[in-house]
Amino acid sequence: MKKFLLSSLLFVLLIAGCSDNSYINNPETQGVKSWLQIQKINSDNSLEKSFTFSEVIDGSEGGKLVFSKEKKNFAFEGSLKIYAGAYDGNETISAKVDTKNAYIDFAPSPFTFNIPAKLNFELSGVDLSNTNADDIQFGYFDAQNNFVPAQYKEMSVNPDEGKLSVKGVKIDHFSRYGWTR
Repeated sequence: MKKFLLSSLLFVLLIAGCSDNSYINNPETQGVKSWLQIQKINSDNSLEKSFTFSEVIDGSEGGKLVFSKEKKNFAFEGSLKIYAGAYDGNETISAKVDTKNAYIDFAPSPFTFNIPAKLNFELSGVDLSNTNADDIQFGYFDAQNNFVPAQYKEMSVNPDEGKLSVKGVKIDHFSRYGWTR
């Protein structure tokens, strides 16, 4: 009987150890939702998988971080507006745009605002042919890996033109923000 119980326990541990739990700590596929992958219409052989933009902004005066890049048939552009009184002192604010997945990492992180910042962001040259436009959302994953939809004025998903756009996103803290499916 002891051999049977020990064998059964070993079998259960083996099965549990081989199961796919990659979503637990993989930021690319967290929970049920996952980041929308950018499949360029004409692939680019560039080694750069992300682009980082930064600006020193005085929180008492406010300012704007503008970022854009155009490569063959793929482009992105955006801006993050920091309002006067958003935080105390000077901070180097940065946005790292991933070109493999449709998201932006903001830094410093963690970081919260007294007055929320506003984000505008557009991607073009994205292959959305195998994606249901109604399933696409814009937001972030919280500390428990739950997707939290962002508050925004307007979001546009245009599969025919390969464009994703979001305007007036309320950013009250820095995190990884992007489109999910």
